[in-house]
Amino acid sequence: MLKRMGICAILFCCIMLTACSNSSTTNAEQDVKISWSDIMQFNDINYISTMREEEVKLTKEDLDKELYKVKYTLAGNERGHKRQSGDASFLPVNTQVYSVKGYNSNFCLAAYNKWGDLTVYFAHANAKAQKGEELLDIKDKVESISIQSEINQKELALISDPQLLNKMVDMILKAPIDTNRRSSSERYYVKFNLKKGISFSCWYYFDGRVLSMGIPLPLEFGEIIEKAVDK
Repeated sequence: MLKRMGICAILFCCIMLTACSNSSTTNAEQDVKISWSDIMQFNDINYISTMREEEVKLTKEDLDKELYKVKYTLAGNERGHKRQSGDASFLPVNTQVYSVKGYNSNFCLAAYNKWGDLTVYFAHANAKAQKGEELLDIKDKVESISIQSEINQKELALISDPQLLNKMVDMILKAPIDTNRRSSSERYYVKFNLKKGISFSCWYYFDGRVLSMGIPLPLEFGEIIEKAVDK
């Protein structure tokens, strides 16, 4: 098991969104943390981009409806601003935001950044979601799960067995969401490779047996990961 804590931009992404879902965090604290990540907010759902631009395989044909346009760019303007629907970290004002064909818009959105690259955003915090299935639209869509080092995101194992994938996804979808359940010790970075060549990532904490968006999981979930890594 890995013991050291990795410091990387993606770590700050997850930490920031954890803070966003915690009502006890002050606006000033949130403003500081929000600048670390590429997020957007739509219909009171916080979305985050964890894919590198070169990984995105979506094309214009994969985009569905235009849902809204960015109303406020947070980068450089965070202080004193109360986050609301239509905000984005880096996307310019009036950037068009689309749903993605085959995915619920409460889970997945896409937009072209200021360099013309397509960026995909995934739901990380939704106050209305009570169970995993209400946050993550991944049923029958996970093609593999990559288990990566917390230090440098080096792949340690790839789970692609359909039976195991179905079991792990089922655990996630049935689990309640508990944003107060946190952890900070032993962990792996877990990357869910989905249909259409997109993926979303999060931390899995072993001591709390919880995904970083606040989804507590059965012991068996961690045992599957450990077994895959130890092979």
